Amino acid sequence: MQEDILSEAPLYKAWIERGREAGRREGRLLVRREKVIYFLSELFPHLIPKAQEILPTLDDPDILEQLTLNILLS
Repeated sequence: MQEDILSEAPLYKAWIERGREAGRREGRLLVRREKVIYFLSELFPHLIPKAQEILPTLDDPDILEQLTLNILLS
């Protein structure tokens, strides 16, 4: 019963949605980082160690997507 009341509270709903959005963003970052590593491993394997060092510091999905495109066009 208390869980039902809590789950209907606007603040609770906002927190849950904020957590979901953060999870989706982290998922997008993870997928884009994995794509960069995959294409580097196929095209420029000698760059993998440096990429593994740098990629965790990049937190913009658009930059990671552009990096993937640049790798593919190289």
